[in-house]
Amino acid sequence: MGNLASSMNRLSDDIVTTYNDRMAFMGSLKHNVDDTLKQFHNNRSRMSKDLNSSLSGFVRNLSDSTDKFLKDFRNTYGQMAKEQKDFLNENRNQRSNDVSKMMKMFQNEHQKMGKTLRNDLKSFSRELSSTVRSLRNEMSDDISGASKAWKNMESAMAIKRPGTEAKTIPKVEAEATKPILKKSKPKEQIIGARKKSKWK
Repeated sequence: MGNLASSMNRLSDDIVTTYNDRMAFMGSLKHNVDDTLKQFHNNRSRMSKDLNSSLSGFVRNLSDSTDKFLKDFRNTYGQMAKEQKDFLNENRNQRSNDVSKMMKMFQNEHQKMGKTLRNDLKSFSRELSSTVRSLRNEMSDDISGASKAWKNMESAMAIKRPGTEAKTIPKVEAEATKPILKKSKPKEQIIGARKKSKWK
């Protein structure tokens, strides 16, 4: 028998001999694959179930957390709004009180200033009237003295003219000049002296 026939016989014998082993291996492989697929299916189902449970819990926790956050936010916002409202009301009342005090103080100062100004004007008017009266009296006396001096001059000239009958004209004595009253200060000096410390 040749080498080819011998090799073919050995191969045929080996195939027949190993048939059972191959069948057993294929059965075992099929069983292992089935177990693996079954285990994979179980693991996938369990994982899907766990994932669904986890997602449900996450969504539930997220919803609860969101509701709690929104509730806390509304409470905080309400408290903040109340505090801000109270703060604004307090500041508004404070500003109103400050403005009222300032207006009252301004009115008082305005009244005091008006009263002082009226008194100063009255005082100035009185002093001005007194000064004018004194100047008029002084001028009247000066005009009267000048008139008497002129009459005395006419009397003297009449005596000196030749051919003129001298008439005895009593000499008019000039009246003593009245003492000049002290002039009052101008209005600006009067008001300035009285208001120097207050109305700079």
